[in-house]
Amino acid sequence: MILFVSGEYPPDVGGVGDYTAHLRTGLANLGWPSRVLTRKQVGRWDARSLLWLLRTAPGGGIVHIQFQAGAYDLLGDVCLMPALVRVFRARTRVVTTFHDTREPYLFPRAGRRLRQQAVRFLARTSHAVIAADQRDLVEIGGPSPRHHRVPIGSNIACAPPPGFDRQAYRSRLGLGPNTLAVAYFGLLNASKGLDLLLDAFELLLDRRPDTRLLLITAGAAPRSRDSHGLARRARSLRAPAVGRHRRVAVCRWRFAAARFAAGLRGTWPAHRLDAARRSRGGAVHRGGSARPDGLDRGGSAH
Repeated sequence: MILFVSGEYPPDVGGVGDYTAHLRTGLANLGWPSRVLTRKQVGRWDARSLLWLLRTAPGGGIVHIQFQAGAYDLLGDVCLMPALVRVFRARTRVVTTFHDTREPYLFPRAGRRLRQQAVRFLARTSHAVIAADQRDLVEIGGPSPRHHRVPIGSNIACAPPPGFDRQAYRSRLGLGPNTLAVAYFGLLNASKGLDLLLDAFELLLDRRPDTRLLLITAGAAPRSRDSHGLARRARSLRAPAVGRHRRVAVCRWRFAAARFAAGLRGTWPAHRLDAARRSRGGAVHRGGSARPDGLDRGGSAH
């Protein structure tokens, strides 16, 4: 039995929860049953969540923690989970997937160094550690036989839906045959690189005034201080937020655009992003190289 611990989980909005739901489905198809401990049970990810973990953790098997500090209300209690499982469920193994290594809040005046140590304690007390980015693995103590890099793939179909007519759909969106359209998929948050994308979009407008930026988003990121400012800036650039859609609708928007961007920051090294920001006419996107038809292969809901 596998117990997943996820700070967010559908119907909550967020890539970590969506990733966890997909992973559970994939494992179930392979014959691995699982349960999930979420906000629905714990309410808030404070010390009470540790009691919930001990109540629900299997006496043997695996506890798989999906770590992203923001998904756990930026509270640091989650960092104690592997250590508690080691003490009270000695036959159970703990795996932690780090979706990022942002430090949680611990207590007033806790410095960054102490908060970083809390994240490293989470990694050190886990039996195995997974991260999508090699730099994150190094930051939490890798490389070692316990540290594994597993890239997070797309959770949006990489093929157009049945019967999809790209030109007809672009026409419905008010896009001309030669209009360059860039679609962004994700929450309104600078941590996703949206500020960099808006910078690049302004440069594109100087050269191609008919360029369109489409924001496929569920709105402001939880506990984000910059979301509303980004939304105002996007509106000033005539970049419509098209709202939250079913997965097939997101797929249609994606294939209607010439470029698709998702989760830039944290995927590319900072110096390459800054270089793209300074260059005029450069394009930045996550995922594989552009296909001959101008459609990007990558991108996930992070």
